[in-house]
Amino acid sequence: MRFFIVFFVVLPLLEITLLIEVGSRIGLAWTLAWIVLTAVIGMRLISGHGRRTLQQTQASLNRGEMPAATLVHGLGIWVAGICLILPGLITDFIGLALLFAPVRRLLWAAVWSRGARAMRNHASPPSQADPAKTKPASPAGRIFEGKYRNDD
Repeated sequence: MRFFIVFFVVLPLLEITLLIEVGSRIGLAWTLAWIVLTAVIGMRLISGHGRRTLQQTQASLNRGEMPAATLVHGLGIWVAGICLILPGLITDFIGLALLFAPVRRLLWAAVWSRGARAMRNHASPPSQADPAKTKPASPAGRIFEGKYRNDD
């Protein structure tokens, strides 16, 4: 919930304040030129890199490989493009930072470790699993699929 308050209330207020301050120092024309330039760069990134990511993903799948690294890299570029499209200097800085692969790797490592920690904290060990929901195994430990008919 805090993320949405920060993203939809605090960030726009900071962006407006910063744009007014920068606009008063460098002028309205240069500020608008910066906003339009970064939006165009963001649109080109999303369209061009999106196609390339899709092609690389399809090639990885055709080779029988999981395209996880390609998808994560593509997602980082996509988020960078979205940040550049949004008008504002803070989002532009975030978008420009995400264009660098080391920044994306650090961010991905942080997200991955936080997700893994959340999974460990919320996962129940097998000993606490509900026995009514588990399927019994055959005596040999294998489950045989099939149909049967009761002739009684």
